[in-house]
Amino acid sequence: MVYKSNVNIKTVFKILVILCLTSLLCVSMASATGLNKTVTYDARYTIITWTYDSTPGTDTWNVPSDTLFIDYLVVAGGGAGGSSGGGAGGGGAGGLLYDENVPVSHEDMTITVGAGGIKDPISGKRGGNGGNSSLVNGGLSSNVVACGGGGGGGHEGVDTGSGQDGGSGGGEGTTGATPGDGIVGQGYGGGNYMATGNRAGGGGGGASEVGEDAISGAAGDGGDGSAFDITGTMIYYAGGGGGSADNSGTGGTGGLGGGGNGNSEGLGPGTAGTDGLGGGGGGGNIGGYDGGSGVVIIRYSSLSSLFYADYTIESPLHTYDYYSNTPIYFNSTLSSSYANETVHDDCTYYWDFDDGTTSTLENPSHSFTNSGNYNVSLKTTYSLNTSINDTASHSITIYPSSSIIDKNNPPNSTALDDSAYGFRWLTGSDSPTLVYVDENGIDIEKPEFDNSTLFGNIWRCGVYENGTIIYGDNARGDGLDLNGPDYDIMVHIPLCWYKTEQTGFNLTYWVSPVNKSGYEIFEDFYMRGHILRGAVYIGAYESCGLLDGADFKMHSWSGFTPVTGGVSYPYLPNTGRLNIDDAEDYSNNKGDYWGEENIYTHGLLSTLIKMDLGSLNSQSTLGRGI
Repeated sequence: MVYKSNVNIKTVFKILVILCLTSLLCVSMASATGLNKTVTYDARYTIITWTYDSTPGTDTWNVPSDTLFIDYLVVAGGGAGGSSGGGAGGGGAGGLLYDENVPVSHEDMTITVGAGGIKDPISGKRGGNGGNSSLVNGGLSSNVVACGGGGGGGHEGVDTGSGQDGGSGGGEGTTGATPGDGIVGQGYGGGNYMATGNRAGGGGGGASEVGEDAISGAAGDGGDGSAFDITGTMIYYAGGGGGSADNSGTGGTGGLGGGGNGNSEGLGPGTAGTDGLGGGGGGGNIGGYDGGSGVVIIRYSSLSSLFYADYTIESPLHTYDYYSNTPIYFNSTLSSSYANETVHDDCTYYWDFDDGTTSTLENPSHSFTNSGNYNVSLKTTYSLNTSINDTASHSITIYPSSSIIDKNNPPNSTALDDSAYGFRWLTGSDSPTLVYVDENGIDIEKPEFDNSTLFGNIWRCGVYENGTIIYGDNARGDGLDLNGPDYDIMVHIPLCWYKTEQTGFNLTYWVSPVNKSGYEIFEDFYMRGHILRGAVYIGAYESCGLLDGADFKMHSWSGFTPVTGGVSYPYLPNTGRLNIDDAEDYSNNKGDYWGEENIYTHGLLSTLIKMDLGSLNSQSTLGRGI
């Protein structure tokens, strides 16, 4: 059983610190370097957001010493829309880069946020490109640079090139020219211009979509941006600007993520890209619209504030009592809400058992020579930054080994027969009848199993939540309160071995309460960590089937009075009656380690039941229980 330790004062203090930070919600700071800086907190992360204010748009952030990884979103400034009397392209969105669990180190990181591109008031001119946004140094393996969005293309021969190749590409502006292509990994290219009929410009590319091509009378929409919840709210960033249309044409709509709308009918209204989202500006006539400025967001955790050492204790005797000269299993339960879970792989452990012995294993076992009270401590250290560590300490009482109650042998048992018994099944026959054999394979009458050290020690018992086990007056469990709910009714099955042999069509199984040559231990007795136990405890179900009209019903209740004879119980679903599906749902949802299982897929139970009944016919077990 597992010892659940209490939270220590240091852990509570850490939690209170986090809650205090959370209560701050948001702190805004104006930066003298041309950026606005906002810091927010939640229970796990610190989130810093930088937005453009003025040139030069840079800041220096000192990476905290206990921050090993960051998540980032870097969006460049969007390009401005083109200017034209005959259909200008929308501005391309700013380039967008996003990543998680990026390694950093304790040094300065330079943050730059790009401005939005500036429109050109002269008809036919391209829009201006957006500015780059970047992260430089700070222990990054390579600098992060998001390229500014390309300005939308112009028209009428004044600026006859394509939309600029920016982070997400600009819309096309002039007959015969091509849109900007965008940059791989940062955004998509712009849409094509329509030269015939009511001329119209293509949409600017977005972070997740190409800008749309214009068609006659309708400019292309801007490509949509991408959505992220790095701030705790799902937000779209880097949408492309819509193109503009001439005469009676319809202007393009800006893409999700701050893309501006283009002019309709050669006049308006168009809109600029949204600042702080890196949206491209809409195309315009006799002057497009500005692109939106970019944004840089960094999310990180302080490892030392989320690093909790603790441990559990497990007794091989399935109790909360621990005894001298008996191995006790200590298991580290490092708790770290840190974003990068590889932290668990880079820790060292130092155990002090308070009896003059220590261990550096993660999960050691230890035997105390003498009874008494011991203060067992565990110090867990992050090996890549040894200043990050935590210590857990708990008191454990060790009782004399002479006081051990042998849970592997129920009380009052007089079974003394250590013989192996088996059964032979003629697999080529349709008959389920089995023939009993002794350990030499000689046919015998059905043994007196109550005298077997194995079968005579299969007892019904009650198992409390704290691990205490109680037995009734006999194997049937007389004296136990089957109505609960103080404990679950279980069946104690002692350690046993098995052997199988195939000769022609004859398949023979043997089970033995002691180890014999050629026998193996049932895998059921190996628990967590492949640790061998002296017994297993199986849930005791009793049930009966009945016909309710034409429907078969099954009643079942684990750990309570066995159901009999079609009686309804008000605490069961369906007015106290369970059909097969209800019974399965109930048992699977009863709690941890419980669930419906076909006993004939369970090697140990299947073999013991066949041995006890001398039959392969599962109907013989209906209502019998385990």
